Amino acid sequence: MSVVSAMSDVLEEAASLILGELDETVRVRRHQTSHADYMESVFVQTLGSERPAQWLSQAIGYYLADCAYQLRGLALLLREVIVGGSLESLARGVVERVGRIMWLLDLPPVYEGANLAEDETKDPMVHAVRSSFEALVCTQLHRRGVAAMRAPKEEQNLMKKLERSIRGDVQKWFKPIQPLMDENDPDSFNPTASTWTIRGETYPNFSELAEWSLAGGKVTAAQAKGSYAALSAWSHPNFIAATRTRASDHRYVYDFVSVRWLLTNPLFGYFYALKGWSGYYDFDAARFEAECDRLVSIWQAIEPSQDDN
Repeated sequence: MSVVSAMSDVLEEAASLILGELDETVRVRRHQTSHADYMESVFVQTLGSERPAQWLSQAIGYYLADCAYQLRGLALLLREVIVGGSLESLARGVVERVGRIMWLLDLPPVYEGANLAEDETKDPMVHAVRSSFEALVCTQLHRRGVAAMRAPKEEQNLMKKLERSIRGDVQKWFKPIQPLMDENDPDSFNPTASTWTIRGETYPNFSELAEWSLAGGKVTAAQAKGSYAALSAWSHPNFIAATRTRASDHRYVYDFVSVRWLLTNPLFGYFYALKGWSGYYDFDAARFEAECDRLVSIWQAIEPSQDDN
């Protein structure tokens, strides 16, 4: 078997772990002993609402599905050797979504070099804060997008109503700190939620999400930022980069070391996110952990063969 086929097989199998059953599992009732159910009860008792738990489930479900489809896309591109200018964008998309999942769940270990950092005591409501943050920021972005596209008024009005509803709950529950747009105007509060601070939490930028995404791989913050910076740079049009990866007839020049480096971070990050999701919701966690570990072992054993010459 060629190395391209072996890598594609792992990517496709990784995607299949969740596709086809995610739509069902995110809606089923979890075990009453799960951390998710315990936290939902805390949200209801403290905030009087299940909305943060619903937002958390929806966000993680959609982001995991996105990751799986992107991994499947990477597998297809590799198998067809149609990867010029495509691999980096899909790999970056997985890293960003994995980072968001890990940030929302607040589950990955934090490393300082190769050693676990000292544990920090965090707000027990961190999941409610972050899921509410995510819901409001996403709604604002979508509302502004449909307005810019001049979507039908019904859709625009629906998004305005949803944003007002979520913003009202966030302000009632957490009393966020909103920076001033004009320091000389005490009433010029910035309406953009991504600039707010909620119970000491700020909304992470994409470089910070890369740290969350790669934390399970025991990389330093600098290494995570560097990896994401490279993915970002190569995801944009860059003809110099293209001359280094393609032949004169524009075919992709296969480089096993580079491609494995490019795909390992998003693939392993996806496994960490999958384990975190299944553990948080107490859904078949042992099976997911075993399957992820099995695929990691297969991936790490892949080496070029004579078929690749």
